[in-house]
Order: sequence, then C-alpha cells, then structure tokens
Amino acid sequence: ISHLKEALEINRQIGNKRSEGLNLGNLGNVYKELGQYEKASEYFKAAIELATQIGVKRNEGIFLGNLGDLFLQQEKWEEAKQILELSSDICETINHPAHHAFRGSLAFVKAILGDIEQARSLIEYSDNKLVSVPTEHGKFLCKKAKVLHIANQTNKATQALEQAKNIAKELNAKPDSEFGKLITEAEQF
Repeated sequence: ISHLKEALEINRQIGNKRSEGLNLGNLGNVYKELGQYEKASEYFKAAIELATQIGVKRNEGIFLGNLGDLFLQQEKWEEAKQILELSSDICETINHPAHHAFRGSLAFVKAILGDIEQARSLIEYSDNKLVSVPTEHGKFLCKKAKVLHIANQTNKATQALEQAKNIAKELNAKPDSEFGKLITEAEQF
C-alpha cells in the first residue's frame, strides 16, 4: 500500500493524471481485497471521477465495474445493478472484454433481485467470450453457477462451477485469492 500511495503522490506532483487514476484504482482493489470496503469505495470513486474528467473511458468503465463488484460483495443490490449496467455499457462501447466479466456480476445481481430471465440472457450473451482470459472466465463461471442455481438449473450450475474449479487448478489459484473466494461462495450458494 505504501508503494502505491508513494506512486500516487509522485504522479500528482508531475501531473500524470492517467497514472494517478490507475494508482487510485489499484488502491481501491487492494483495500477491497483487504475487506476495507469504505476505503476501497473512496479510491474507486476518486479513480472514476478522474477518468471521467480526463476522458479515459477504458479506466472509467473498469473502475465502475470494480465499484459495482464491491457493492455486490456488500449486498448493496440496487447500487451494484446501477453501477454494473453503466460499466458494462461503457466497456462494451469501447469494445473492452471487461464488459463480459461485469455482465456476469450484473446477471447475478439481477437474479438476486428476481429478474431471472434478464440474468440468464446476460449469462448467455457473455458465455465463452472470456475464454482467452482464464482468470476472468473462471470468475464469470462462478457467477454463472450462482445465477443458474437461483434459476433452479442445478445440473448446469454444477457444470459451470466444475469448469471454474478446473481453471483455478490450472492457474494454481489460491483459496484466498479473489477467484478462490468466488469458488467458495459458489460452492456454498
């Protein structure tokens, strides 16, 4: 954290707004991983504001998605839905593959809120579009498993979770990583 904060200060001093925004977003990710959600939210919001200010849509979309995933972790369903919809739209507009990952999160939120058909539609649209990015594909599969479980498609949910576990095994993903935690959540769902 201290190195990221140091880099943040240096980038502020030299006026490198793009790198400053990346530092803010990375600090948000670190605090999210540490479970310090308020700090994570503050850093994500600052990163989003800066990315919007300087017109870097890629960063704006990704930081919005990270904030949406943070709200998802906190079970702030409506906030997560709004932010993830915006993130997905931005990332899709600039043709960034992150929109498929964030659609997985959005599908889960919509399923929780009772919109099963829309959730399934989002899953179907983005399924297999992240295969070239194994970690993101695995995380997507965990969210897909939860959506399918909510939709009472237990066999398909189990298949998606097994795919995710196989990817985690291939990547040597640790149980305490974000991917590992998503697998555990999906198993307990």
